[in-house]
Amino acid sequence: MESLRLVPDRTSTLTNLAATQIKLKKYSEAKQCSEKSMELEEDNPETFMNLGLIANESNDYDLALDYFNRAVLLNPDQNLAWLNKGATLNELKRYDEALASYDKALCLDKNNHEVWSNRGITLHELKRYDEALASYDKAIEINPDYAEAWSNRGITLHELKRYDEALASYDKALCLDKNNHEVWSNRGITLHELKRYDEALA
Repeated sequence: MESLRLVPDRTSTLTNLAATQIKLKKYSEAKQCSEKSMELEEDNPETFMNLGLIANESNDYDLALDYFNRAVLLNPDQNLAWLNKGATLNELKRYDEALASYDKALCLDKNNHEVWSNRGITLHELKRYDEALASYDKAIEINPDYAEAWSNRGITLHELKRYDEALASYDKALCLDKNNHEVWSNRGITLHELKRYDEALA
């Protein structure tokens, strides 16, 4: 008996290819695929999502935001577009708008650990540290192996001068990603505050 197989249309093939190239950091190739996809279908939300991610990588946050706005306009139920829009707004220091985007993403998928973690970053920037910790804790509850949330949690605990707890969060992050230089650096800063200078130097 003959098996069924998926036969994606050409636009879907191009958007999927572009998404894969973005993951591989092949941004020039991804942009070419996205532009070809646009020629075939002008209003494809996935194409705008890919173009937004590419623009983010070149730090063109205004352009990225334009693409993500178009993506959510075309498909308001795409929680990843709201997540990426929030991250871009955070880069633009439009923190209240970033929070609104993250909250919209959570309405669509309350179990997305990346949204909770990114929301924590924005709350940290607003100096709403206790709320930031609650967001990181939710991200970790959903995905205990998410090193970034442990690292960011450590930074917020440091700001609260809860240095021993900050160290514990950094150590957990390093158990998951021992080659993260930023975590090692932040851990050193916290050790310095504890006057554990030899350990800080190490």
